[in-house]
Amino acid sequence: MDYGEFPHILAGLIYAVFCTCFIFSTNEFQAIGLTVESVFSKFIRDEKTDFILHHIQRMCYTLMVHTILPFGYVLLHMKMTNSGFEIFKLNPDDPWGQICLSLYCHTSVLVPMMSYIYICYWKRGNFHCHPIREQLETFVTQAEPSWHLIAVSISNEFRRNDTLVLRLGTTGRLIVTHSWLIKVSMYNVQFALQRQCSITCVDSDIHGISPDGLQNVQYLTIKVAHTGPYVNLRRDGGEGFSFRINSSDFSTLSDHLRNTSITILPHVSFHKSRLQSFLAEFRTFIASNPIHSVDEDPELCIGCMNERAEVKLVRLCEDSAERENQCGSCQCRPMWCIECMGKWFALRQDQNSPHTWMSAQCTCPMCRATFCLVDVCPVMKRPAPAQS
Repeated sequence: MDYGEFPHILAGLIYAVFCTCFIFSTNEFQAIGLTVESVFSKFIRDEKTDFILHHIQRMCYTLMVHTILPFGYVLLHMKMTNSGFEIFKLNPDDPWGQICLSLYCHTSVLVPMMSYIYICYWKRGNFHCHPIREQLETFVTQAEPSWHLIAVSISNEFRRNDTLVLRLGTTGRLIVTHSWLIKVSMYNVQFALQRQCSITCVDSDIHGISPDGLQNVQYLTIKVAHTGPYVNLRRDGGEGFSFRINSSDFSTLSDHLRNTSITILPHVSFHKSRLQSFLAEFRTFIASNPIHSVDEDPELCIGCMNERAEVKLVRLCEDSAERENQCGSCQCRPMWCIECMGKWFALRQDQNSPHTWMSAQCTCPMCRATFCLVDVCPVMKRPAPAQS
C-alpha cells in the first residue's frame, strides 16, 4: 500500500463513520442537535403545531440531505488531493481505482439531482403527490371528506396528554393517539385507524443484550393490517405495516389501544424480564414473613394509587457483622403495595448482580430507614371483636 494515500483513506473512513452516525441519529448526535430535524428546525414546521406537515417536510429534507452526503466525500477528496475537477474525468486507460472514484463522483452528483426532482414531484399541488397524502386519502369519509381534515384531526389528537410515543430503534417511533396508530420511520410515515385495523403479535425473539445495555431483552414483532371498507383501494392492499417493540412496553401499548386489541398467536410466549422474575420471588418471600395487623383498612398505595397498601416495614432481622449498614426501625404507616415496594427495592440494587438482590438491603421510600426483605411484612386488617 502507498502510505502516502493513508491520510486520504483515514479521512474517508472518518467521514463514513460521521455519515452513518448522522443518518441513524445516534444518541450522541441527538444530544448535540446534529440531526436533520435540529439543523433545519427553522424550515420544518413544529410537530406539535402541525403533525402531518412536519413529517412531510421532514421527509423531504431528510431525503435531500442524505443523498447529498456522498458528494461531501468528493469535496473532501478534492480538498486533500488538490485535484480539482480532474477526478470527474473518466478515462478507460486509468487504473481501476481511479475509474471507480470517477464513477462515484458522477453518481454523487446524479443522486441528489434525482432526489430533488422526486421532491419537486411530491410538492406538486400542495404536496398532492406525497405518499403521506396518498395514505390519508384512503381514510376519507363523509364525516371527513378531505385529507386536510384528517390531518387536522391527527394533529389535534397528537397534542393530547394521553398520546403514547414508543421508540423503534434510533430512527423510528410508534405513536398511539386516541384513534390512530402511527409508525414513523426515516423516509415514511404509516397510518392505521384503530377501529379499522387488526393488530397481531406474530413473533418474539430474545437477545442477550440491547442497545440500551440491558441483558436478556425480548422483542415482539407486531403486525398491523387494515380491515376498513376501502381496504382493497389501498396501495398496500391492506397489508399495513409491522414493528418491533420491547416486551416491557407491550402492556403499555395494550392499555393505550382504546378501539382495538392485540391478538397474540399461540406460538408466541412472553419471556419474564429480570424485574418480573424478582417480583415473583419477592411476593413469595414476603408471604412467609409475619403478618402486621392494623385496625383500619389500609389506604391506597401512594406509588400506583390502584392497589391498597399491602406491606409494612417492621425490623425483624438480627444484626450481622457481614453487613456494612444494619437495618433500622421504620415508623411509617403502611403506604405501599407489594409490587411498588418490590420495584423500589429492585431498582436500587446493583443491576449487574441480580443474584444478590434477595440478600441485599434498601432504604424506606419515605424515612430512608434501611431494611431487608425479612423486615417487609404483609398487612392485614385486625378482625373486629365479636359483640356479646
